[in-house]
Amino acid sequence: LLKDVAMLEVILVCAIFGFIIYLLSKRFKLKISKATDAESAVRIRKYFRIYRIIVKVLFVIIMLFEIIYLAEVWFQNFDNAYLAFRNLMGVIILGMFVYSTMTLPISGITISKFKKRHKEYALYLRGFSTDDYTPVMEEKVEKARSIKNGTFASSKKKDPQQEPFSEKAFQKALNRYLPLYSVGMTKELESPEGSKRIYLDDESWQTDVSYLITNAKYVFIRVNSSDNCIWEIFKSIEIASDKVVYIIDNEDEISKLYNKLEGKLPDGLRIGISKHTLIIKIAGVYTEYLYRNDHKGYKKLFKEIFRQSAFGRVAS
Repeated sequence: LLKDVAMLEVILVCAIFGFIIYLLSKRFKLKISKATDAESAVRIRKYFRIYRIIVKVLFVIIMLFEIIYLAEVWFQNFDNAYLAFRNLMGVIILGMFVYSTMTLPISGITISKFKKRHKEYALYLRGFSTDDYTPVMEEKVEKARSIKNGTFASSKKKDPQQEPFSEKAFQKALNRYLPLYSVGMTKELESPEGSKRIYLDDESWQTDVSYLITNAKYVFIRVNSSDNCIWEIFKSIEIASDKVVYIIDNEDEISKLYNKLEGKLPDGLRIGISKHTLIIKIAGVYTEYLYRNDHKGYKKLFKEIFRQSAFGRVAS
């Protein structure tokens, strides 16, 4: 009976703290949805980060006492100790994954602060509609379940070429050479894992993006047929043609872009295009690279590109 009560306490603690995080995220999401400028949105995210740290510390302290109590109860009977401990770890892992998925993007700065502190950086541009949040959450939940069930090591590996573009894997591989920044929407409630976000005011975003393009070491554009992305493509060509890098993860977007532009594609997009292609100008000539859509693939890609181009001087 004592073991059942102790286990119930652990489950109750996880549920309470999960619910607290849920309520906090709901409250702050509402505040962000009503924010009128980037400064306010960034400040709200900062407050949420502070609250979340406080809740996390309280959770850890209380769980330590619960684990100590459980150890005293369980280890009176060593026969069931392993099974009980495994169940406890499963509950804790699931509780922490619930905590990690019920969150807001807590990183991000305003353009004014970025101008004061930035050094060399790469800029990542894309259509906001291509941002993919679901795989990140599903991956965490699936990993938690596989760990709890003891099947993590044998879980089925996904074919990276069938997966959507991974901003996280791309950023992680590029980070060896340059930090990656991207623009976020002022009222963005979630963001994929990956590049650091710069939040801009709606009325001045084009001016701010022009500044970011001008000062970036390289501009990576994940090609999309949205009006804003088309503007970013041509603005990048206008003021930074020698440092524009195109990412093609969906060849259908090229067809849509071709139709929207009445057949007038930018030079770099006129060469042979296929899925998972990166195009960069080296010594005045556009070069096409095929890449594997995961962290290892991007590491290999950047190693090859940085070795063959002036790109390589960044890493020195």
